[in-house]
Amino acid sequence: PHRVRLSMEAEAGVMNFYNEVEHGLRDGGPYEESRDIASKAPSQAVKLALVLHTLVHRGLPAGPVSVLSGEDWRRAEQLSRYYLDEAVRMTRAATEFKVVANARALLDVAKKHGVKGDGGSMLLTWRAIQRYGPHHLRKADKVIEKAENVLVAFGYARFVDVPKSQHPGL
Repeated sequence: PHRVRLSMEAEAGVMNFYNEVEHGLRDGGPYEESRDIASKAPSQAVKLALVLHTLVHRGLPAGPVSVLSGEDWRRAEQLSRYYLDEAVRMTRAATEFKVVANARALLDVAKKHGVKGDGGSMLLTWRAIQRYGPHHLRKADKVIEKAENVLVAFGYARFVDVPKSQHPGL
């Protein structure tokens, strides 16, 4: 079988790309929401570099070993970055859609099962969410919190402190 080894330039590029992606996986990093996809990017980029190496040389060069150049690596890295960025963008779009859909579901629960508050506003309690909300929201505190933040951001809701003794009995 033919073996392909990395040139020193390609090896340095692979390590830099790997370290950059690993750093981006941390909390607050650009790949935090797409860890499962991003963590595979460096190995996928190396595989892509091998495919490009084969295409550039119109098959594997003669001999038992060939060297993947820094140029082959740069092409593969550029393509990998593009696909990684697209995967992250699509993951974020899907996540945002879910958060907005959950906010809409909370708004529907408030309209149907909320309690009238001061000035005609609707009060939505945790109990109402657990009792009448969509099943996937009933015990998902963080999901509900994100949905609430969307409603507050768009002016559909506001947070109020209601003493426990004054909570509506839903």
